[in-house]
Parts: sequence; structure tokens; C-alpha cells
Amino acid sequence: MKARLLSVVSMGFLVFVCATCQQQAGLSEKDTAAIRQASDQASKMGMDPNVDWGAYVSFYYTEDAKVMMPGMPILEGRDAIKAAYASMGTIQDEKWNTVSIEGHGDMAYQQLAYSYTIIPPGASAPVTEKGKCIVVWKKQADGTWKAARDIWNSDAPPAGLSLPAGGAKPDAGPELERLGLLVGSWKLGGESKGSPFMPTGKISATLDCQWFSGGSQLVCLYNMMYPNGPVQELSIYGYDPEAKAYWNYDMDSTGLSGFGKVVIQKDVWTHVWDFKVGGQAVRLQLVLSDVTPTACTWKNYYSMGGGPWTPIAEGIAIKVK
Repeated sequence: MKARLLSVVSMGFLVFVCATCQQQAGLSEKDTAAIRQASDQASKMGMDPNVDWGAYVSFYYTEDAKVMMPGMPILEGRDAIKAAYASMGTIQDEKWNTVSIEGHGDMAYQQLAYSYTIIPPGASAPVTEKGKCIVVWKKQADGTWKAARDIWNSDAPPAGLSLPAGGAKPDAGPELERLGLLVGSWKLGGESKGSPFMPTGKISATLDCQWFSGGSQLVCLYNMMYPNGPVQELSIYGYDPEAKAYWNYDMDSTGLSGFGKVVIQKDVWTHVWDFKVGGQAVRLQLVLSDVTPTACTWKNYYSMGGGPWTPIAEGIAIKVK
């Protein structure tokens, strides 16, 4: 009796193990081929000189997809992904070679090696990039496969300026030390209200601020994703003890640059810059409110030709380290 009971238990355990193994079986040949075909088709679409990025993104990505490109904030959703691709420039050559496709059920993981040659906006010469990529695929209700996550990693070492950093100078007064509230890495989120500068939509950004060597100026670097594409911005803060006033110099990848004034009253920082856009006087304003060492809220405004302040965007900023 005991031997028979053990036999039944053993048989039940074997059935459970076999069922589990069957549930965890890898992708079928049909699914693997479908993923490879979708990947190849997307590559062909991206190489088309007249590519429709809206059609490309709808074909390749799920509605809630996230793309993580080198040196940029995470792109969330099709609108942000489309804007980023549309702003990248002209692709001259592109190769995506599949290394492996694995997975089970309705999830799959594709490893690729890539290389592409592109002429960025405003550049006179092409740039060649090589790297690796992981794409997380999700099977849709209609049986097709779409990318839910797309993560790139360049083989090239970090490029660009390396700023000599330090702390505030030893004899810094309380006014200069006050700028130190921004030191660190921040994550920004918000929403555009719709303006001549950008359409309505979500905004995400990272901000890194550090004291410049010598400790008299604060240097801040933004990497932003607007509804109409990515923008990089460099912002430098200082304090003039003779004028008893804060100053700022700001420049971004769209071509805007200029000096501005900053007024700090308790926990409110008000920035104002004067620019010329198409020969017309434009004032931009950034207001940071409820500023603490770990968080603040922000609002952008513009004024055309001396007119009233009109909202551009607003959101929150959280220090992450």
C-alpha cells in the first residue's frame, strides 16, 4: 500500500514537472521568424529617405513602449519616440544584425549589434555609430509582435567636455553658497501647454549641476525630451557681489543663447532672459518655486514683443543624488 501511494505521488510530481516544463518552453519557430521579420522590416522602413516616422513607430512599438537611447532621457510612448527619431537627422547607412532571439509565451528578448551613419541636424559631416541593443518584444492580441522596450548602448567612450569640478570656494558668502542647493543630479517631469516653441505634450529631463573649478560658478547641464524632440542645454550661474545680483548664461542645442538675471527671494528663484527670434524681441522666464535641497516645482513663460507672460510648460523636479 505504501509503495503504491509513493508511486502515485511520484507520478503526480512527474506530471507537474512535465507540465511546468511545457509552460516554460521556448519560442516556437513561427514566433522567432515573426520577430526577425518585424525587426528586418522596421530596419528597411528606417532606411527609407522619405521615412514616415509615425508609421514606423506604430508598426514597430507598442503604444506604451519605452526607448532608452544613449545620452537621453527615457522616451515614453509613441509620440515621444516619434519626435526623437524625427529630430535625429538623415540616416545614410544602417545595419542591425540579430545575435539571438530567446523567450517564452508572449515575451521575447532580441540581442542585436548595430552600426549606422547619420548626418545630425546642422552638421556638415556624417557620424558613424556602433553598439549593441536589447529589444523586449511582446506578442499582441492579433498575433503580431511589437517592441515594448528598446535599449541601446554605444561602443564608443563618452564624448564631449569634461568639466573640472569642485566645491564652493572657501570664502564664499551666503549668496553664493545659496546656489549650492542645485548641486547634484535631478529628474524633471512636466507638461507643455502648447506654444510657438513646442506643441502640447509630456516633458522629461535630467539635470546635473556642479561647482566649476574654483567654486565661483555653478554649471548645470540639461538633457531634455520635449514633445517636438530632444534638446540639450548648458546653464551657468554666478553672483556679482558688487552689483549684489545673481546672473546666468544659458545656451541650448536649438541655437538660443544669452545672459539672464536671477532673483532669489526665499524659496522662489525667478530667471529672465532676453532673446531675438526671427528679429523679434522675446523674453523667457523660468520660475522655480518651493525650492529645497531635494525638490522644487518649475514653470516656463514667454513674452513676445513686450506682451504679457504666457505659460509654456510646468512640472516638478526631484533630486535623485
